[in-house]
Amino acid sequence: MLARWIAATATMALLSTLAAAPSFAAKVETSYKQPSCNALKAKSKSEKASSKARRLAKFQYTQCTADRKVYTQVRDSYFLGQRTDGVEVDAQYCSNGKAQGDVARNGEVYKKGWRVVSAKFKKNGKDFTAVVEVLTAVNSRQISKFVQAFEKTGSEWKVGYADRNNEPVNAGLVTRTSAKAACSKL
Repeated sequence: MLARWIAATATMALLSTLAAAPSFAAKVETSYKQPSCNALKAKSKSEKASSKARRLAKFQYTQCTADRKVYTQVRDSYFLGQRTDGVEVDAQYCSNGKAQGDVARNGEVYKKGWRVVSAKFKKNGKDFTAVVEVLTAVNSRQISKFVQAFEKTGSEWKVGYADRNNEPVNAGLVTRTSAKAACSKL
């Protein structure tokens, strides 16, 4: 009798946790967009938030502004070159949220958006490293994206892939040109 009661209680507990668990589809982002930093700025100066929350918001605001600063340099740009491991870099990023890889061969145009994350500026405030994420596909169980790591020193641009710390690896020299005309046609 006790064994039946334990089994029934365990089954009920399992069913209640499954029913209460949010579905994975609710958490999946269906598009990327470079976020605005205004809410974080307001929260970092809020009198109502705790000091810990203000410090966290200030850190997030600083990161957000760095990401936005890089975003303005990358948007409406076309990058062409080669990484140091021999992989060709041929991509454009548009301010309308579209991105295209393998431009020379009319590669696929990704319309779900792109964003800059993990931007880190050097001490001079002009040179940086950053990661650009492009959302390529979303379904109920998986998000697909391609990621490129950018490094800018002076007027020299390099593109590679990102390691676990979001640092560029095998970054090779690329040329950056304006893609405003091409982006308006995508």
